[in-house]
Amino acid sequence: MRRREFIFALGGAVAAVTEPLAAAAEDYPNRSITLVVNFPAGGSTDAMARILREPLSQGLGQSIIIDNRGGAGGTTGAAAAANAKPDGYTLLLSVNSSLITNKFLQKNFPFDPRTAFAPITLSSDVALVLAVHPSLPVHGVSELIDYARKNPGKLAYGSAGIGTMHHIIGELI
Repeated sequence: MRRREFIFALGGAVAAVTEPLAAAAEDYPNRSITLVVNFPAGGSTDAMARILREPLSQGLGQSIIIDNRGGAGGTTGAAAAANAKPDGYTLLLSVNSSLITNKFLQKNFPFDPRTAFAPITLSSDVALVLAVHPSLPVHGVSELIDYARKNPGKLAYGSAGIGTMHHIIGELI
């Protein structure tokens, strides 16, 4: 056996012996896990949490409690999770704007998103859609902007909340 093969075999043997010991010593999770959703119940982030709850619960062998904490474009819930005991029993399901954009939009942002969280996974990728009523005489974004300029105060738009990407993009348009 060559030296390199021996080192790989030895490393594999060590991992095979020590990993079960570490897993046996670790009893996480041994109680329910709180999944903070930083938007109100009924929104898309909440819907994703409810889709993920059962497979996450089965995989971890514990119940998952969804805790909706909306407010300040997601900052309220994110701050609650950031200030929770760092024991793995409080997780955050968030959109990126709550952790990135809001830091630049809010004067007294309550936590440092670079150090407050350790990412686990990307759970979804969501496209933002701009739609208009078919009676509006526009067929693209440039026509919509032109129409808005010529008709001040006649258009309104809906967003997922103040400080969300939907809101910011609407303001930019």
